[in-house]
Amino acid sequence: MPTLTETAAAFTPRILPPAEAEAWAVSARQVIALPLTDAGIQDVIRLALGEFAPLTGFPSEADYLSVLLDGRLRDGTPLQAPVTLAITQQQRGDITRGQLVALTDLAGRLIGRLEVQAIYPRREHAERLARGGKFEAAGAKRPWLLGGPVDVVPQALPGAQKAAAEELFPWGLS
Repeated sequence: MPTLTETAAAFTPRILPPAEAEAWAVSARQVIALPLTDAGIQDVIRLALGEFAPLTGFPSEADYLSVLLDGRLRDGTPLQAPVTLAITQQQRGDITRGQLVALTDLAGRLIGRLEVQAIYPRREHAERLARGGKFEAAGAKRPWLLGGPVDVVPQALPGAQKAAAEELFPWGLS
């Protein structure tokens, strides 16, 4: 099994090149938008920058369950608690697998996108145990989780993270 350093070194950041980000900004107006809290935005950015490598987005149901039960992804990579994107029952009715959804902040500014590869029920009791008894109050109101790769637009990156990410891309981010 590769070390965390080796895994992170092999990770390709999920930041859209400028032209693709501009095209997505136009397309995003035509798809479902999921507004994220500040914590949700940070999760998306951290996923895109490889802090949860080898994850390239929110986990599949199998990885989610593996983390809850064993504290590891299915490939053996340690992860203390799952990184999740929870949605409401109403949103569940509007979202299907294979769909691209826009990820925005609460004011509607574009953060990125999620390619929905999985929709599965949240396991609240197991999450509470995995998080040492802590569970977010919104959990009961958001009983579904989405899984799939994320991409962020360069404009969503805070200054220091954007500067670090720019070093990784020969085409630049601005």
